[in-house]
Amino acid sequence: MSVTRYLLTAMLSLPAITIVGNSARSQPADSGQVWFGPAMGSADMLVLFTNPNQWDSARSRIDVFQFLTHHVNSWPCMGGLCNDNILDSFAQVEAFTRLDEWGIDICIEGAGILPQTPYGTPVDCSLEMQTAAQNAFNWTVDAIVNVQANGGTVRYIAIDEPIRRWYSPIYPPSGGPECKTESLAEIAAMVADFITMMNNAAPSIIVGQIILYPEVDVEGIKTYVAELENLGINLPFIHLDVHGLRIIDYAGPVYGRVTLAQAKADMLELETFCHAHNISFAPILIDLSFNTQLWEYGQYTDEVYYVGAIDWINEVNSAIGQPDHLVFESWAMPQYSDTNLVSVITPVNLPENDTSVFSHTRIINEGLAIFDPTPPCCCDLAGDTNDDGAVDIADLVFLVDFMFSAGQAPPCHHAADMDAGGGIDISDLVILVDYMFVGGSAPICGCVQ
Repeated sequence: MSVTRYLLTAMLSLPAITIVGNSARSQPADSGQVWFGPAMGSADMLVLFTNPNQWDSARSRIDVFQFLTHHVNSWPCMGGLCNDNILDSFAQVEAFTRLDEWGIDICIEGAGILPQTPYGTPVDCSLEMQTAAQNAFNWTVDAIVNVQANGGTVRYIAIDEPIRRWYSPIYPPSGGPECKTESLAEIAAMVADFITMMNNAAPSIIVGQIILYPEVDVEGIKTYVAELENLGINLPFIHLDVHGLRIIDYAGPVYGRVTLAQAKADMLELETFCHAHNISFAPILIDLSFNTQLWEYGQYTDEVYYVGAIDWINEVNSAIGQPDHLVFESWAMPQYSDTNLVSVITPVNLPENDTSVFSHTRIINEGLAIFDPTPPCCCDLAGDTNDDGAVDIADLVFLVDFMFSAGQAPPCHHAADMDAGGGIDISDLVILVDYMFVGGSAPICGCVQ
C-alpha cells in the first residue's frame, strides 16, 4: 500500500472532528449572495443534511438557505405539502446545526401578512387589516424560536408577497380575496407594522420582501417602496417573483400581460431604482413555465424544470447580468388536465454532478457558471483549506471533515481545489497528503489560468 493511500485510510478511520463555524455571519444583505430554497415538499430535502457530499460544490457557494414557515412552525404543514420536511424531521437530521457549521445563514420565508378569513366568508375587512401584521409576527416568532431551539440562528426573513394578498388591481372585479384594497399605502402600513415589530423583537434579523411581477408593475413597486420609506422602513432586499403565466412569450396573449422583452426592460429599470434606494434586487431563478398550461401526468419532469430554469437564468443574465442575490428557489407544482391528480413537487435536490439527474443543486452550479463563468480568485495560499495562513495538518483535517463528515466548507474554494479541476474532490485530498507527507508537488490554486 502506498504511503498516500495508507495515510488516507488511517485518517478516514478516525472519529469525525467537527469544526464549528460562527452562529451567524455579520455581512449585510449585499451583492453576490447565493440563496437556495428547495421545493417545499421535495423528496430528498432531508438528504441535503444526511448526505452533504452529494452537493459539496454547490454547498461551498451558498450563503443563505431558505426554509418556509410551513417547514418550521409548530403546527401541521399546510395541506401536507411539506411531506416529511417538517420541524421534527429537520431537528432529527440536525439541519439547523449543520447549516451553522457550514457557515450558511438561515432565512425564513413566509409571514405573507394575509387575511385569516377563508374566501367566501363574510368578514370585517377593517379588523382583518388591523390584525394581519400581528398574526404574521406571531407565526414568524414561532418559526424563529423553533429554529433556535434546535441549534440554528435565523438571519433573514423574506415576507412572501404581501401586496398580492390585498391589492385589488391584481384581480378581476368579482374575484380574489374577500378583503381587497386599491391603496398601496394601506398595504405598506401593514408591512411597516410587521417589520417594526420584528426589528424591536429581533434587531439582528434582516427583513426583506418578495414581490409579484407583472401583476404589480414597475410604477406600483416604486410607489410601494416610497410608501414604506415614508413610514421609516427601508427594505434591504426585494426578490422579484416573475409570474410566467403573465408573460406573453410563455403563456400566450390570453393570460399574458407583458412580453418577455418588456419584462427584461422592467427588471433593468427596477434594479436601477433599487440600487438608488440601497436595496438589493434579485429576480427569483425558477422555471417560469410550470403553471402556464395544464400538463398530462408525467409530462412535467425534473428535466422540463431544469430546461426552463436554465432558460430563465440566461434571460435574467442577458437583462441585468448577475443580480445582487442569486436566488435559486422552487415552488413548482404543475397542474394537470385531470384535476383529480395531485401535483408532483419539482425538482429533486440531489445529486449535483450526475448529468442524468436534473437536480436543483445541478441548476445552482450551472447557473452560477452562467452568471459568473470566471469568479474572482480568492486564493492566497493553495492548500490552506481553513484559511489560517498556513498549510499544515489542520488543513488536512479540515478538508476530510468537509468531505466526509459534513464539516464547514472551505472559506476559499479555490484554495481547496488544489488540482484546478473546478471542484473539491478526492483528488485534492490526495494532492495535499502527497505534498505534506511524501514530497509530492505543491498544490495550486483552483483559479490558476
